[in-house]
Amino acid sequence: MNEKNIYIYYPSKIVGGAEYLLKTTADLLKNKYKVIIVDIEGGWLSKNVEDVEVISLTKDVVYLDKDSILITPASCVRSLDLVFDGDFKVLSWMMQTYNVSPVFPKLGRYQFINSIRNILRFTLLRSEYEYYKSLINYLIGSNAFFIMDDNCSNEVYRVCGVRISDFLPVSIPSYKVGLDEEVQTIANRHITCCWLGRLDGEFKTPILNHLIKELSSYAKKNNINITLNVIGDGPGMASTKSAARRNGAVKCNFLSTMQGTELKRKLLESNIGFAMGTSALEIAALGVPTVLLDASYNKIPEDYTYNWLHEAKNYNLGYMIENEDGSMFSSRKTISEIFSELVADSKELSFKDREYVLKNHTDVSLEPKLTGAIDKVDSSFFEMKEYGLFKKPYWNFLKRFFADS
Repeated sequence: MNEKNIYIYYPSKIVGGAEYLLKTTADLLKNKYKVIIVDIEGGWLSKNVEDVEVISLTKDVVYLDKDSILITPASCVRSLDLVFDGDFKVLSWMMQTYNVSPVFPKLGRYQFINSIRNILRFTLLRSEYEYYKSLINYLIGSNAFFIMDDNCSNEVYRVCGVRISDFLPVSIPSYKVGLDEEVQTIANRHITCCWLGRLDGEFKTPILNHLIKELSSYAKKNNINITLNVIGDGPGMASTKSAARRNGAVKCNFLSTMQGTELKRKLLESNIGFAMGTSALEIAALGVPTVLLDASYNKIPEDYTYNWLHEAKNYNLGYMIENEDGSMFSSRKTISEIFSELVADSKELSFKDREYVLKNHTDVSLEPKLTGAIDKVDSSFFEMKEYGLFKKPYWNFLKRFFADS
């Protein structure tokens, strides 16, 4: 057993991509290090990671010694001083595109529109951009800042002008890669598609609604039957059902959330899958040809194009459309080209997507990257306090001021 103690901190009661990735991390590391989960009462991680020590948070801070490394999403770093103390190292992991993006309370998704974002950068959020630039530069200089994919790299560059390629990609357990699964053949001019993912009413809903429109148009134009099984639930359900009613040439089945054997069976009924993030990996791991979708808070451009999962670069599992140069999408495929390739050789696409997952996005491929990151991290919690890297946004002070008035 290694002398280092690995603490994992992400206080969350719901389940999502970050929670699953940190569970995979804990399961990978617990045979080599002493792994401790620091969590809130009823937290998802502490209930779902077996054979590790758990520290439940109270009003008292948690003291970590010099042999300790704390692994936490980049979104949690700013508040670590409220929970921890001690001479330990921090390993910050950017698990979502906007983990280190300055945002203003109550403005919601509108602040991610580029024109509004640029105004905020030089007005209300000027000090926040300066803060995040200092934080990221310190963590990078201490080998303590790691990113999930190319999309995160682009966002770091937008925030602080630094390019980074220290990737710790999203991964799934290798046992989920179904090497013996049969690929569904297309028969009787009927194509079965699936969407897997939360209907969030935010950055996933616009692309799903656009996909339904594209599938309906393709079905009409080519006189074929297309079924889309929508697997997932959430506040965007009403919007997507409305999109389905407007585009009746595609039959949409809303199947809510599925897990385990039921989910696997339904995915294997598909000729093709559409998803982003971990959901894309789950589909492709079964050998279902998988199209990687991109996210957006806004309406999807009419000239939006697609890529297969195996064509992704730098572990990317979906870009933020509004942040990317339009030229990137001009080199990709239309929905017609996607289906032409699917009909021509679905078995080859199945093999390529599954191999891509196996090589780049399983726990087996993540483990050496993770242990390498642990070996070289050289940040210091004490140093971060000294440099003011736990400074809170100015509106926290304003809220306290007016509350006390």
